[in-house]
Amino acid sequence: MNASRISFFCIVALALLAGCDDGLKKQEVGTLSWTPQRFEYPKIQIGSSADDTVVLENIGAGMVKLANWRVTGASAGDFDLYWYRGTDPSVEQSFGIVDGQDFFNTIDLESGGVITLVLNYHPSADETAPGAIEFETNDAENRTVRIPIETLASGAEIRCTPSDVDFERVQAGSTKTKSVTCQNTGSAVAIVSDVQLQPADGDFHLTIGGVDPAEDPSVLNDLDGDGQPGLAPNGRFTFDVEYAPTVDGPDSGEVRIFSNARVEQVVVSLKANGASPCINVNPESLDFGPALVGRPNPRAVTIESCGGEPLTILDIKIVDETGTFALDENTVPALPANLPGYDPNDPQQPAPPSRSITVNFSPTDEVAYGAKLLIKGNDPQYRAADNEDFDYIEVPLLGRGTINECPTAAVAQAEFDVLPLDIVTLDGGASTDADGPDGRPVTYTWTVVSRPPGSTAQPVERFFNPARPADGGPADRTDTPTAFFFVDLVGEYHLELTVTDNLDATAPSELCQQPAAEVIIRAEPNEDIHVQLVWHTPGDPDETDGEGSDIDLHLLHPQGRAWSVAPLDCYFANSEPDWGPLGPPANPSLDIDDVNGAGPENINLDDPEDTNALGGFYRVGVHYFRAENFVGGGTWGPSVVTLRIFLGGMLAGEWEREMRATDHFWEVASIIWSAADRRAQEINRYHNRVP
Repeated sequence: MNASRISFFCIVALALLAGCDDGLKKQEVGTLSWTPQRFEYPKIQIGSSADDTVVLENIGAGMVKLANWRVTGASAGDFDLYWYRGTDPSVEQSFGIVDGQDFFNTIDLESGGVITLVLNYHPSADETAPGAIEFETNDAENRTVRIPIETLASGAEIRCTPSDVDFERVQAGSTKTKSVTCQNTGSAVAIVSDVQLQPADGDFHLTIGGVDPAEDPSVLNDLDGDGQPGLAPNGRFTFDVEYAPTVDGPDSGEVRIFSNARVEQVVVSLKANGASPCINVNPESLDFGPALVGRPNPRAVTIESCGGEPLTILDIKIVDETGTFALDENTVPALPANLPGYDPNDPQQPAPPSRSITVNFSPTDEVAYGAKLLIKGNDPQYRAADNEDFDYIEVPLLGRGTINECPTAAVAQAEFDVLPLDIVTLDGGASTDADGPDGRPVTYTWTVVSRPPGSTAQPVERFFNPARPADGGPADRTDTPTAFFFVDLVGEYHLELTVTDNLDATAPSELCQQPAAEVIIRAEPNEDIHVQLVWHTPGDPDETDGEGSDIDLHLLHPQGRAWSVAPLDCYFANSEPDWGPLGPPANPSLDIDDVNGAGPENINLDDPEDTNALGGFYRVGVHYFRAENFVGGGTWGPSVVTLRIFLGGMLAGEWEREMRATDHFWEVASIIWSAADRRAQEINRYHNRVP
């Protein structure tokens, strides 16, 4: 083919993508949109895989053509791309880019048309570089579409220092300015879509380079000044906050940074004038709702000292013409009463100093009642007009008298004997309420009363992934009588059910007395060897959320010579190794890999081989895989690790040790297994790296 013919075909191809030609009537071109904006994957073991989807839709009037598909990035070989029309996952998928081979032709997407992209991630290494799915279209606004691929080892991360800004004491009419520096500590470009000050109309004022982003959002386009959109990896920007109070008294606010980073909203807290007396009253109004006639119905009100100087409570009283509301005098302190000042940076003060008082509502008739609780303190915010006294804080009191029968809490099954890692269905459907809607309570609350040390399981409405119940699920809905409970450790669990009727009467309670509606779960292993790991990290304030330290459990075969080397070490990257000779399998399995704090992790092994015949013992180790805090910065710090070994269902050994930092390794114990001798024997060797 000669050069002139090649040029001709190139011109024709460009004209088809553009949807027009100088000599032809211009055609309408569609508009492409897609959601979500990127593919995201959690930590995935080598040898496993996961899918994520992005839906493309033509929201314009004309045709959108999609062509020249590719997977970019250093780890492109870890991804296969498939697609199908519509959003029904049962539709047969077409090959896109599989094993590096491109099966795509140009896709025509008519107006209103939808296709779903399915990207399969199968990592070949512990670290996966960031990448993207890219293709061209004839949409003038989206000539080249780039959909980022983010894994646990890639993506943008924005961290701001300091994350808490304290202006301390600033007099009314004065000003003080403080600066905060934010850095992209991730491996991908962060696109900052908004920087907001909350409240927007308070005494704080936010600028970036002297510009208020609320007035000129273009200041966000190139925050690090490198000439490219977004905040590059390691890129920084600084914002200034000016505080100019018009009156004395504590102030607080937040700067919220919205971006495409893994944590989509970073919050920097602001506070000022904390070194003066400050009073908070919770709740701001007290609504008793329907309350039983002829009985006192108690509710609590909390007075908090929220400032840096001590708070003096000067007076507490109720104004009530009906006489149905009254203070419980046993809860009212002798006045004046003092509460210490509050320093949120003091670890000895996890919460503001407070005093709780009780208000009793005792209706005599089935009618509505109202009154006021009045509280006076020496907070300057409530300085009276004469400047010599303080105004009262008013807390409205509301309630209505009613005649009501108590509900009754009951469980369908009170005892369970299960294996560790089983799922138990908690069922409170046997509960009743004689005068309630349909004869049933309106809420059901399951509470874990006691559990084995280290267990973190909670009742959930469902599991995010039924195949991985250790990942948890959404909190149990109280409007349904059932919940699911993942039995994460060996031992005994006690859970209780409380129910509430449509008039807020709860059973069991002091008002509605009945025996506890209890469920007892006993979990015992049936494997020959069951190894259990849990840990506690004091530097992690919430060990049940999605962020935390990552500590890994290892079981080494007697003939294994090195940790973290397959196939003779069973751990997260080799969770189901093949150790078995002919006959019994003798293969272990890591059933839980917890990556965000507390555990548990379990390894089970049935039909172990005779350690005398093998000339060595099974060995158990613990590896501090990751102490870094990717969200808050720094590290989670040391973790106190507890390891238990069960042989034939009986506890054979339990050990505890503090592990200090990333990559530290603890060889805990060996397991001897023969016909005449089955026991766990302590090793207790600690290393600063994997031996």
